[in-house]
Amino acid sequence: MEVTIKSLQETHLANVFKWLTDPFVAENIGLRREPSESYTKEWFENAKHGNGIWAFAICCEDTHVGNVVLDNFDGYLGTIRLSVYIGDESFRGKGVAGKAINIALGHAFHEIKVNKVWLIVHEKNQGAFKLYKNIGFQIEGKLREAFVFQGKLIDVFYMSMLKKECLLLDEV
Repeated sequence: MEVTIKSLQETHLANVFKWLTDPFVAENIGLRREPSESYTKEWFENAKHGNGIWAFAICCEDTHVGNVVLDNFDGYLGTIRLSVYIGDESFRGKGVAGKAINIALGHAFHEIKVNKVWLIVHEKNQGAFKLYKNIGFQIEGKLREAFVFQGKLIDVFYMSMLKKECLLLDEV
């Protein structure tokens, strides 16, 4: 299955809003407010104008199935945060996220020219945790009770990959 990422466009916003209203997606990304079309559009406008945000649509055979975002850019330290989700549940568990992450890592390390890509993943999201480990992300630490999941505080893992560690695997 061919996976590509392309700059998020206004035409993708209906899917983004729909996925943010999915409890599975909302809980796993830690959405803190009720999604709204106006907030989704506001976030998109910020991303579109730079501001240290690179937002991409994940596409399989030209079908928008999820998003990968690079944000929290720190030019002085050369770091950026990675976030990813597959919104279309029929594409979850099929290797799509891993392929999209590898493409995004290439963008982060070679286009934006950061030295470190970091992320957080909560302890209940074992599928994502295993994926990040398989790609080569290292655990830097555990942030205790730093995420709300199903109304309870749970731990998250802070993980990262340095440019020199990135193998940009074709298959994950």
